[in-house]
Amino acid sequence: MLKKIVRIGGSAMETYSYYSGRVNPGIKLEKDERLGYAVFLGEAGRGRRLIKVGLDRYDPACFEKCEGGTALVFRCGVKKIKTKTGFELFRLTREKRSEPNRVLVRIDTSGEYTRDSWGRTEPIAGDPHEIVYGYGAHGLAGRCGGWKDYLTILQRGDAVKIITEGGSKTENYVLEYDEYGKLSVVRIEEWEGTETEEETL
Repeated sequence: MLKKIVRIGGSAMETYSYYSGRVNPGIKLEKDERLGYAVFLGEAGRGRRLIKVGLDRYDPACFEKCEGGTALVFRCGVKKIKTKTGFELFRLTREKRSEPNRVLVRIDTSGEYTRDSWGRTEPIAGDPHEIVYGYGAHGLAGRCGGWKDYLTILQRGDAVKIITEGGSKTENYVLEYDEYGKLSVVRIEEWEGTETEEETL
């Protein structure tokens, strides 16, 4: 039996995907035997966590099919379902109302294998809402390094620092959803330089 259902945001948000310094419209869906289409976050295996965020059973988000059996969802809401045992499930929903001030972003922090480096995000402005994440890793037990793979809601004024897996071999970035509703990515050095200039003025 289900214990609690919460619609996160309560309206449809535009969706985007971040990877390796770039952000593109839409979030990729893959086929799953039980869920149909779902977002796969992270990976399966020891020391790893694969999270599948499927389409809602009663009010599924709309999507566009792509080659290779995948699909893309460009607008959706998010529903959180908490079971009696305390386990949380997340589903993508179709909402009648649109939300112009928030976006849903998949943030994949994977990069290049470097022992003991861990890809992750850190909030640096506003109040980003990390909904759920999976993670991938290296080594038999997943202890040699890895990365997190997030679904995050950003509202206007929010920014997150993206620490890419790979240490000094890779670049770090800032993903910002500014007060004008523009979603952009800049290298962390550019962001810090801009902040310093603003403080000096």
